[in-house]
Amino acid sequence: EDHKTVQISIQSASLLLPEMIREIQKQDSAIQLQILQQKPADSGTADLYITASWQPDNSQNACILMEEALGVALPKEHPLASKKQLCLRDIQYESFLSLNTESCLSDTVTHYCRSIGFSPSISTWVDSPNIMRDLLRMNLGLAFIPQFTWKDFATDSVVFKEITDLPMKRYLILSWQPNKYLNPSVLLCKEAIIQYFT
Repeated sequence: EDHKTVQISIQSASLLLPEMIREIQKQDSAIQLQILQQKPADSGTADLYITASWQPDNSQNACILMEEALGVALPKEHPLASKKQLCLRDIQYESFLSLNTESCLSDTVTHYCRSIGFSPSISTWVDSPNIMRDLLRMNLGLAFIPQFTWKDFATDSVVFKEITDLPMKRYLILSWQPNKYLNPSVLLCKEAIIQYFT
């Protein structure tokens, strides 16, 4: 009951992590957080999980934190950046940057692209949103990104556009082990994360 260490596995929305931690510490500054960004080998290790999927999780041990659109990030200097709307034919021959195939974002983008028979040409795979931002700034390709959770991704150098004939969205999900006891510290973290997204 008095244990103050909470382990959170965050596979999505990592750019919002500092704000989430601030909300948790406002509630109880004594809580010690262990943040995992690599997928744990044992899926039952963490107390809480933040992931994303192209489909909602309606199980009793999960809640949807938010639904958001996915679109294309382009360098501001890119010729397509000035267009009001983009469609698939505008980007079909472009070179793309992508998070690695283990990521929730890559999994969601792959699902939608396959559903319409589109196979983006990936020139570079990365394992960090920060690296992707730097490569975008260098005008080394386009990238599919979430609209809100990456809102501060690179506003100074990157433009976000939805693809009109490739509508994509993802669900950000908070989950926990169904048979694992959630002590007061874990419950406080859970509620603070839900409140932050609310």
